[in-house]
Amino acid sequence: MLTINELKNKSTLKNYTEGKLFSDAGKELELMYNLANELFDKKGIKVTLPVLLTIQTKGKHHAYGWVTCGKVWENQQGEELAYELNIAAETLGRPIAETFNTVVHEMCH
Repeated sequence: MLTINELKNKSTLKNYTEGKLFSDAGKELELMYNLANELFDKKGIKVTLPVLLTIQTKGKHHAYGWVTCGKVWENQQGEELAYELNIAAETLGRPIAETFNTVVHEMCH
């Protein structure tokens, strides 16, 4: 299992504004989600909902992140596939622990 300290050492989010690739941020959010799931699992809680992680501008949201209340991703047949957990693009420069806290917070919804 990846610890938060290991995540901090691997993180490029802290350097996001210094030319790191946007795709790196997506990979790190997935690492955070998987780490949080492992931590929840140790407590007997498993997040089994199908979730896609996204990065979007805050727009009218006044939050670091949000999760959809229903499945918003569909296949070509119109079948609902997954919820969306979003992290606001403007917040990617925050300390990695704060971004991790946002991911965990949204998972709790």
